[in-house]
Amino acid sequence: HLPFIQDFGPYQVFTVSAGTCGVIWDTSMGTLKLIKESGWHKYPKEFKVGESIPILVQASFIKRMQFKTKDGIAMEIDGTLAWRVDDIPLVAQQTGTVDDLRSAILFRAKAELSRLCKGFTREELLPMINKREDSTEAKKNTDSSSDAVDIDADDAEEEEEEEGEEERKQQDQTRTSNLDKLYAYIQDTCIEKLQTASNDADYGVKIISFSIAGFRLLDSSIIKDLAEIAKSRLKARAIKIQGEAKIAEAESKRLIRFK
Repeated sequence: HLPFIQDFGPYQVFTVSAGTCGVIWDTSMGTLKLIKESGWHKYPKEFKVGESIPILVQASFIKRMQFKTKDGIAMEIDGTLAWRVDDIPLVAQQTGTVDDLRSAILFRAKAELSRLCKGFTREELLPMINKREDSTEAKKNTDSSSDAVDIDADDAEEEEEEEGEEERKQQDQTRTSNLDKLYAYIQDTCIEKLQTASNDADYGVKIISFSIAGFRLLDSSIIKDLAEIAKSRLKARAIKIQGEAKIAEAESKRLIRFK
């Protein structure tokens, strides 16, 4: 936006806000002058006062940007883009305003981010993390299927449950590590592509960072289906534990008979 200007005879007085660089044009010479000191400034009316250019880091927010994954799942993403003006004279000579520049950068960021996200599946962008199954309930079901369970069988079942829990933790850690790497790739690639596009368009800006705040599913029915899949996996795991516990119990009783 243009700074506030007051006329005083042959002069004009205007203010340059902190965090911005003032821009004035010498119409007689056709030259550009930059004013980096904030505060009030007085110049003859022959000078044309232009829009002040922000020199601090700017934040542009991507909110609920929708896209479809590689496997056709509707999702949305939130993120934050940080950038700053790197070439003040170039920005000052553009025909649009700073708000136009901000909109153009955000538009290109969304386009590049959408292109990147569409190259991955829902499972890659938003994997299901295992939740600890109700092993207590599984154990109750196992106990009720027989009159007595040998101590050795209990130990075998508990050992199997511990191994299963450790396996799930390792799987979740692997998923989390892979997800961090994927997010880092998307973020770094988005910065690189957006910087190239900005240079090609003579935006005069430096892309500093982009961070992903998170992904979300749009279709509630998909969320329900994923919950059902998770329940099925937990149920299958519980049945497996029960079966292995029964085998351990039978083996323990067999060994007792031979003692």
